[in-house]
Amino acid sequence: MGRIADVPWVAVFSRDSGGSAREGYYLVYLFATDGSRLYLSLNQGTENVHGGTAAMLKRALDLRDAAGDQQGLLTEIDLASTNQRPKRYEEGNAFAFCYENGNLPWDVELLSNLDRLIAIISRVEQTGLQFDPELEPLHLLFKWNTSRESNTISRHKQIADEKGSVWWGRFGTAASPGMGAGHLADIRHQLEEEVPTYAFLYRRGEIWRATLLEISNDASAVDSERLPTYYRADECNLFARLSDFVQLSGDWADDHLVPAANGDPERLAGSLSNQTTPLFVYERFNPSSPGVSAQYPPPSHQGVASPPAEPPPLTIDWLRDLTGWSEERLEELIRSLQDASPQIILAGPPGTGKTYIAMCLARYLTDDRSLAHELVQFHPSYGYEEFVEGLRPVVEHGGVQFKRVDGVIKKMAEEIAQSGERRVLVIDEMNRANLPRVFGELMYLLEYRDEPIDLMYSSDFSLPPSLMIIGTMNTADRSIRSIDVALRRRFDVFECPPEASILEWYFRTHVNEIPDLIEGFERLNADLAEQLDRHHLVGHSFFMEDPLNAQALRRIWDRQIFPLLEEYFFDQPDLVSGFSLEKYWPQA
Repeated sequence: MGRIADVPWVAVFSRDSGGSAREGYYLVYLFATDGSRLYLSLNQGTENVHGGTAAMLKRALDLRDAAGDQQGLLTEIDLASTNQRPKRYEEGNAFAFCYENGNLPWDVELLSNLDRLIAIISRVEQTGLQFDPELEPLHLLFKWNTSRESNTISRHKQIADEKGSVWWGRFGTAASPGMGAGHLADIRHQLEEEVPTYAFLYRRGEIWRATLLEISNDASAVDSERLPTYYRADECNLFARLSDFVQLSGDWADDHLVPAANGDPERLAGSLSNQTTPLFVYERFNPSSPGVSAQYPPPSHQGVASPPAEPPPLTIDWLRDLTGWSEERLEELIRSLQDASPQIILAGPPGTGKTYIAMCLARYLTDDRSLAHELVQFHPSYGYEEFVEGLRPVVEHGGVQFKRVDGVIKKMAEEIAQSGERRVLVIDEMNRANLPRVFGELMYLLEYRDEPIDLMYSSDFSLPPSLMIIGTMNTADRSIRSIDVALRRRFDVFECPPEASILEWYFRTHVNEIPDLIEGFERLNADLAEQLDRHHLVGHSFFMEDPLNAQALRRIWDRQIFPLLEEYFFDQPDLVSGFSLEKYWPQA
């Protein structure tokens, strides 16, 4: 389902869901207003939620809590618009992939990313997380101290235990009301609708939760037998009738409450220190121990995909039909990945389908199980901390601490330890990073799987044999010969040259209107090999467009191939003038 708007969007639902983008949570492609980027977002209904921005930010936190740690996904998006609806999309985002204009990945990566978010949304649904279309439950937090009564909590709790409930009074005069009329109406509406509502009773280092039964600012409504004797009703300007007192851990609020004023958990500490009570809060979803937000309302939202059925095992025929490679060639790759050193490199010039082949292999080797294969792209600033483990700043208790955080390799190893199932990591553009620095101790573990070694911040780590690694290298960017020798001998290298046979295979089922396409393709690469070398050729995937006609070929040449040739001959500009579309495809 989609719509052209200030931010055009295409939402994704399961076929039988009766999808709605107004409530619940769902997947959506969001196109930035200025055309600069596209996001695939796990987002939420943003139309009717009472509480506005804060409620949506809180629900985005709930989605992340339910999904668990998700390495490499964006939690903030920028749609380049100041309009109200795009801002709600930004606030409602839980996780996203970003694709920059002019740098869209292969379809196989787009589909892999979509599969990953479908698996995440299924995991979220299995935790029981549900959103009311209109209401995010609001709760109260009262601060208390021992200056007037050292046994404040026990005095109130004793009455609640004996009489079923107790009045909690907030000290103040009628001239200084304890709650605005709007908030009072919100709380009363929740109670009328039988939404479980709580009052959290807080002082530093101690917090209790009590069920809120009634709220009033009328002293005459308070029956004295349910009021502690150390204060009177006329000393208070707000009353909450409470029951079922439960003590929580002293730091419970830090991980479970967010201020309803802004939805930002990092501002809770300041609110607890500075704000007069009552403070209005939302309670975050806890997947391991579902709280109020998971229990109310009853199931009503739509648009969430049902957990996908287990896919059937993939066959070598499936892989051959997807890639156009011969069965013999594919089996050689698979054998290499199944031996004692399960890591390979696919190396070749631009446009030879290295990343596509790697992702197809990853899907085949994992039977296309969601989250069993992952792609990372190396770049000059990519480091050991992202790949293996590192220290990262974490905000806790109002301060910043540095904690050890697992990188992609350690996370995948832990997943294997828990499930016993194979995982495949695809490393794209492998030679663009400082490989010895990124791999660190993995240089040893790649050769000696299952032998434990101490890492920089942890000890006794081994690399499971069922973690397979497929790297891709662009030989035009940097020769395979220039990579670290120690790393080079730990990977089996398979060349991916430009192949006319792949083009012939592709156009058996797609439309080609260029009669001399193959001849021109081979002449172009023969000239490049003569002028440069076999590492600086033009791959077949540049031409795999359906339909491929004269107009499409001209666009491919002008926007992709000729700029690449200019890069190849950057220090010999006179040579590039000898290459032209008309020279190689005179019939186009």
